[in-house]
Amino acid sequence: MWAMFPQPPAEVRISSADFDGNLPALESCRRIPYGLYLGYAEASSTLMIVEVQEGLITRWNAIHPDRQVKVHDRIVEVNGKRGEAAQLLWLLHQRAKHLELVIRRYI
Repeated sequence: MWAMFPQPPAEVRISSADFDGNLPALESCRRIPYGLYLGYAEASSTLMIVEVQEGLITRWNAIHPDRQVKVHDRIVEVNGKRGEAAQLLWLLHQRAKHLELVIRRYI
């Protein structure tokens, strides 16, 4: 029998601390947001991942093949803050020594 309700979305937390110093200092990264091409609707509270290119996320994917970030996943939190998509994008552009993302995937 088919389920009447879809499964809840899965979330994964990505932290620059998981890389054990194998990344350049995030405050020196100029290509923001870290190899991701993002899209969003004006009234949205998430950033949709449109394309993943070389950067933090491809390194995360290589280290964590069971929790890879993929196209159509959504960023819902940046450094502990949730809010409007434009605010999340602004947070990604801020220089920081640490980055933590919560990525949501609808299954």
